[in-house]
Amino acid sequence: MHWIDVIANKLLEKKNVIASGTSISGMIHIGNLTDVVIAEGIHRAIIEKEGNSKLLWIMDDMDPLRKVPPQLPKEYKQYMGHPVSSLAWSPNESFVEHSTKSFLKAMEKIGIKPEVISGADMYKKGLYDDMIKISLKKASEIRKIFAEVSGSKRSESWLPFNPICENCGKIATTEAIGFEDDYVYYRCIEGVAGKQKIKGCGYEGKTSIRNGKLTWRVEWAARWKILGVTCEPFGKEHAAAGGSYDTSKRISEEIFGYPAPYPVVYEHIMVEGKKMSKSLGNIITLEELLEILPPEVIRFFFFRVKPTTHKDFNIDREILQLMREYEHVERLYYGIEKPSKGEDIEDLKRMYELSQVDWPTSKHISQVPYAHLTTLVQISSDESDVFRMLEKSGYELNEEVKKRVRELLPLIKNFLRMKGSEPIRFTIKKELEDEEKESFKPFKECLNDIAEFFTEAKDEDQLTNYIYECAKKHGFKPKELFNAIYSLFLGKGSGPRVGTLLLALDTDFVLRRLKLEG
Repeated sequence: MHWIDVIANKLLEKKNVIASGTSISGMIHIGNLTDVVIAEGIHRAIIEKEGNSKLLWIMDDMDPLRKVPPQLPKEYKQYMGHPVSSLAWSPNESFVEHSTKSFLKAMEKIGIKPEVISGADMYKKGLYDDMIKISLKKASEIRKIFAEVSGSKRSESWLPFNPICENCGKIATTEAIGFEDDYVYYRCIEGVAGKQKIKGCGYEGKTSIRNGKLTWRVEWAARWKILGVTCEPFGKEHAAAGGSYDTSKRISEEIFGYPAPYPVVYEHIMVEGKKMSKSLGNIITLEELLEILPPEVIRFFFFRVKPTTHKDFNIDREILQLMREYEHVERLYYGIEKPSKGEDIEDLKRMYELSQVDWPTSKHISQVPYAHLTTLVQISSDESDVFRMLEKSGYELNEEVKKRVRELLPLIKNFLRMKGSEPIRFTIKKELEDEEKESFKPFKECLNDIAEFFTEAKDEDQLTNYIYECAKKHGFKPKELFNAIYSLFLGKGSGPRVGTLLLALDTDFVLRRLKLEG
């Protein structure tokens, strides 16, 4: 049974609210997408099993701006410590609107349509009022929970609330020092934004409980009760012993009298061994992925492994391998291939279903592998030429195949323009200089044999296998002959599958080149 269904089955008896949240502090990347995709998968599975579920995406837009990542103008440094909900991007657009609009559109393209909730709006509308009052009155009990769970000791005067300074607008520099009815007394002294200390303005005063926010672990617990959250995915750092979830769970149950949601812990996406981070500038956005991958394959990336499995995303290594895996699972789903020993066919079929934007059709699917098309597009990017090469390779060009190719071609062209695709890029060597011909003479008899067989080859596999046998016949290691053929046609020692490459090229050109004629 797929791990999504295991979780969904545990929640079926409840009226569920499946929540995910994202801090709005810059460009939203695919690391932020993890909890959203998992939440949607659980929500979808519950609905499929005729359970009751609602899907939420919460924008943590009351968080302070902690660092100015490379994607943002340097001028934003002056807003360090301000709640991001107070920032403007342009005269007609807020920072939050600018940061989320393209992400929301991209989410819809991959089939995720949650109810969107603004944390700032929740505070302004008074949804947190009761929770704030309870938290302030029970501050001593909350301090005790912090000490017991995380070993973190708060001072006797500490209150779990950060007002927004009415003088300078910062939230990261304020300290609540008292409360009365619907007001909190505070002073603006200093704070930390990310790892950087920032100064307050020194102002002291009082402000409404709607002009500020609960501290994070208290806020998380309060939010669960206010929204009725029953399940929430989150990154492994929150699940560490004594971490956010352990603390918020105690606060939720003991202070607010609400059972903590079912936790789904996930491993972060790494980029070349480093955590994907806005501040590091090594992010890949959902919008960027949609320019090079079909929506279903993006979903597949998240559902193909358990959430706690290590994920390292590298464009040049990951894209083609990810597509191969998806295409393999698709062939299994439609019965085109049989599972190998050790493959759980039911689990793989479910993985495929969860990856679809819409429920998969019951009919046979016609595939043209993404990797195969990356070879053809580099020989000619013209659609009619691609169709001609596919026919030559033995593909039956029905309308379904043509439709699929037309969908993939722009994605592949975008992929090949990316820096990360450099290892698989190639160009056809148009001319063969006289001095180059000399270097290939040791392979001349072998190349002539391949030229004779070339016009008889029925498909790529047959041609590739013949080249293997030809190498052995003439006393070469297969790798030596393949490297020579790549050098002959591409000017470098590696490239796409040889059979695919040669059959895609013009027949007369291939024969002339194999005979070292030009």
